[in-house]
Amino acid sequence: MSGSSQVPLVAGFLFKDSLVVAQRSIADYVDAQASLDLHLNELDGKQAGDPEKVAELILQAAAAVKAPVHLFAGKIANALAEQKMQEVRKDLDIWRAASEATDFPV
Repeated sequence: MSGSSQVPLVAGFLFKDSLVVAQRSIADYVDAQASLDLHLNELDGKQAGDPEKVAELILQAAAAVKAPVHLFAGKIANALAEQKMQEVRKDLDIWRAASEATDFPV
């Protein structure tokens, strides 16, 4: 899902009048600018998420006896969270011995 061009929620944050973009560009930020341009020029208003349903989800989570520490809204967010968890698990497994070797002896 990395590099996905979809944005999870239609919230009006991506339309051109909602932010100010610098006139000058810095070569080191070309990728970031390309991402911003993509969002402003191609994705505005085409997001999969419904803001009213997300608001309901947030209220439901806030009212839960055990509210979630992390709350993901929508298929895209869930897929990105799953991907991140896999990456973290991989790093944890690879570096566990070296990480635990930094503790004082018991």
